[in-house]
Amino acid sequence: MEESTTIFNEIHLLDVLQEEERVATMNQAHPAHPSSFQISEGVWPVLPTSFKDNGDLDLGHIPELVEFYLKAGCCGIFAVAGSGEMFNLSLEERLEVARTVVETVGGRVQVIASGNLTDDFESQADEIEQMKSTGVDAVILILSKVPLTKSPWDADELTEKVLALAERTTCPLGMYECPSPEHRTLRPKDIRQITATGRFHFLKETTEERDNVEAKVQAGAGTPFRLFPASMHVFLQQRIPGVGGFNGIIANVIPEVLVHIDRLGDDSLAFCDKVRDRMKLLDRGFLNELYPASAKVLLRMRGLTLGIRARAGKNPVLSPEQQARLEPLKEVMEDLLSECEVSLRA
Repeated sequence: MEESTTIFNEIHLLDVLQEEERVATMNQAHPAHPSSFQISEGVWPVLPTSFKDNGDLDLGHIPELVEFYLKAGCCGIFAVAGSGEMFNLSLEERLEVARTVVETVGGRVQVIASGNLTDDFESQADEIEQMKSTGVDAVILILSKVPLTKSPWDADELTEKVLALAERTTCPLGMYECPSPEHRTLRPKDIRQITATGRFHFLKETTEERDNVEAKVQAGAGTPFRLFPASMHVFLQQRIPGVGGFNGIIANVIPEVLVHIDRLGDDSLAFCDKVRDRMKLLDRGFLNELYPASAKVLLRMRGLTLGIRARAGKNPVLSPEQQARLEPLKEVMEDLLSECEVSLRA
């Protein structure tokens, strides 16, 4: 019995030493803080993509949109994402959009962009490097597009493949729990393992559950990782310690209100209680079968001149009747912006 216990202890000790060696090797390859880069905290809008009437890409309106978000006080711009109709852009178009945003911003704020929309692992690794070459500050992994072998998807395999993509690339990275084409979300244990590399700085979190957000923030504590909820419901509650800011769709059309809430910090709850119902009304009013074209119509109401045509959604080209359905939201936006002493006109 004593001999068996001794053998067991020796095996256990060997396992511990092997695990310590594995972690040490990983940390040497990816130290916890490989650079001084830190993602900016605050409100990150997603840049809508403007198209011409014939559906061609329209880069000419990017400067107008960039200046609109910078004037509103946004801390950075997320180009080539869901609201930017990333699934409906070619790789060359995605690179063109990102490059134009970076050139327009000119270093005034950070720019991030999605970088793994092709269909296999090798091409995704290459695409991430191509997106890095546009000058963006970080490349975002779309979790729903990470190539997996199992169906339904397996959380452990997802974490494994995310880490494998990081191994193949050299830039600061982030992640987006994109609901389409398959809603893959991370567990706190996944966050802990992924952020331990020091390579991941950003997560657009989409579970809409406050408890999940809190647990994920805690899992990434002590690393450069910052979490940005996409859920307005979560953001309008009591501020969660450690949350990096906000990255929800409503910030695309009234960024000033979200910036105001973010700057209030721990004192934001009274203001949120005051505007919550109007925020929900606006949210429901354009996030429906008319989206994403509806968001462009709302931006036109604010004085911007981007095209209202979309490539994505059930109604990429809105009829006059559909546009008229959105008209009452103009007053809602006016009311919300007046609470922040901001004019509707951009």
